[in-house]
Amino acid sequence: MKTLSKEFSILAFFGGMAVLRADNPAPAPVKLTNAEVAVKSAGLRTQIQDDSHSLLQLKAHAVKLKDVIKVNCVNDKLVQAKAEMNIADMANDSLQSAIQKNNDDDRNSTFAQLQSAATSIKQLKEEAAACIGTPELLKQEAGVTVDHPLIPDDPQQTDPFGGYTVFEPPAYPSPFL
Repeated sequence: MKTLSKEFSILAFFGGMAVLRADNPAPAPVKLTNAEVAVKSAGLRTQIQDDSHSLLQLKAHAVKLKDVIKVNCVNDKLVQAKAEMNIADMANDSLQSAIQKNNDDDRNSTFAQLQSAATSIKQLKEEAAACIGTPELLKQEAGVTVDHPLIPDDPQQTDPFGGYTVFEPPAYPSPFL
């Protein structure tokens, strides 16, 4: 009897999941025109170039710090990014030929590959920045304000000595002088 109730509860769980999955179908991919794809692919290419330039700058910074671990980490991300850039170059070439041939299926699939490569390169750049220790929230860290309680004897606000400005001469350290 226990096994039957276990099997029924498992069956009910998966049946409920199937119903929920049927209610939320995957969104249909958006069809873009040749002009829109050309503009977006040019933007992705500039993003890829900027990210690769940033990776090279991070490598130079790691070498300047003379930290072998950071250099190795950034080099690893740079090698992975170069592989992704090769994929992006091939996808861009295929995309340009698909645009010229006006082939919708090839155009959409190669554009998706280009987007995926650009996303991967951006993520690798962020990981390399984490290797170096570059703070991600630099703008928020720059505007630090400190609130402190009022200090009753603050010398910047009032004179704590009551206007006494004549100083005593220093005493001699020994009686023999």
